[in-house]
Amino acid sequence: MRSVRVEIQELVLDGFDRADEAGVRAAAARELERLVAADHGWPAARGDASTIGVRTALTPASSSSAVGAEVARIVHGELGR
Repeated sequence: MRSVRVEIQELVLDGFDRADEAGVRAAAARELERLVAADHGWPAARGDASTIGVRTALTPASSSSAVGAEVARIVHGELGR
């Protein structure tokens, strides 16, 4: 089995007050693991660092678990483009 490491150097959540950083990080890691397992591997990654700008239906009242899961889905989808 091949190991994959994803490093998000900076995550900017415009419109959100202080998010639970550890909660967002943990939720994103769990969701990325789930997505990769469901796809039986990693999508064909671009291999380069990039900036991803998206709009989401999340609100500042969203839980850290919801924010982390959405971040993971966005990263997973963008890396496979």
